[in-house]
Amino acid sequence: MLLLLGIIGVNLVVSGDNALLVAMAVHRLPAHQRRPAVALGAAGAIVLHILAALAVTELLSVPLLLAGGGLMLLWIALKLLQEGEGTGHEVHVSEGLGHAVRTIIAADFVMSLDNTLAVAGVGRGHPGLIVLGLLVSISMIMTSSLFISELMNRYPFLLTVGASILAWTASA
Repeated sequence: MLLLLGIIGVNLVVSGDNALLVAMAVHRLPAHQRRPAVALGAAGAIVLHILAALAVTELLSVPLLLAGGGLMLLWIALKLLQEGEGTGHEVHVSEGLGHAVRTIIAADFVMSLDNTLAVAGVGRGHPGLIVLGLLVSISMIMTSSLFISELMNRYPFLLTVGASILAWTASA
């Protein structure tokens, strides 16, 4: 049980920017399309997260792969700092339900390498717990994004705040 709570907790902690991005992707959709967009996007994101986490879990058993991956991430981070480039966290205005769903799935997947590594590490090779933890935590993240999108519609200045947070996350 503690392992499951750890998986859920770590994914929630490292996924705050994902909830913000999802909210921004759906906030301009008509109200009746937001929930389906988030549900379909969440389904796609959950499938990708599960497949990636299970693959990473298997890969973590390869000797020195984790250390090599850490060195690669360090090199990428240093390169990004030197070049001043972002990490590809672009936010596009939704042009419809299909576009919002594609944006949610693609952006969530691109932004979630760190999440996948964290979940796989905490999961300690327990695929069933990893799957359950991802189902619970991603559902919570996507549900909170609906609330955030409503706030963005009521208080448009929050779009600027959200874009600023995503830009800061991309540069970090």
